Amino acid sequence: MDPTRTILLERVLWLVFQRIWFFYHTVSFGFRETRRELEARNSRSAAQEASRQE
Repeated sequence: MDPTRTILLERVLWLVFQRIWFFYHTVSFGFRETRRELEARNSRSAAQEASRQE
């Protein structure tokens, strides 16, 4: 393989790797955020139910 092709291949692979890495982090962070929101909402609604039953 000629050197220019190797450099191009390395660049493409690096770009793809960065894309996947960034995407993975964004998605996992988003899931964490939504899970936190859901837990907060659940505890809030549970508190409301408890106060309603009293």
